[in-house]
Amino acid sequence: MYRQLFQRLWQVLRFPAPFWASVAEVGDDKKTYQTEYLYPLAGMAALTAFISAFFDGDLTFKQQLTEGVQLFVLSFGSVFLGLFLSAWILDKLFVRFIGTPADYKKAEILVAYTLTPVLVVSILTRLFSELWF
Repeated sequence: MYRQLFQRLWQVLRFPAPFWASVAEVGDDKKTYQTEYLYPLAGMAALTAFISAFFDGDLTFKQQLTEGVQLFVLSFGSVFLGLFLSAWILDKLFVRFIGTPADYKKAEILVAYTLTPVLVVSILTRLFSELWF
């Protein structure tokens, strides 16, 4: 499962034009991109948010654990709230300004794959947060 995730992640980040052409040509099943791409990627971002709470040495373990759980829930929830809200807004904007027929699934797929760089950067900065000045 994770091999496919990293292959797709590499395609989105390194070769976006062929990736988007393949998505446009073949399409993408809603279950496939959610269960095999978006959920694991959002989970990794939330997990690194949880782990990053333990890098702060000034807090007790209980405080670190509490902060980690809060960051986990906030990170995971914000990804999905942002995804569904952005997809809904884009769907409405596409209909109004471009004149395309309403297709929430395509808007959701667009937003899900364009979240990739943001999620990758958040994962890396949370893992290596102690290296920043």
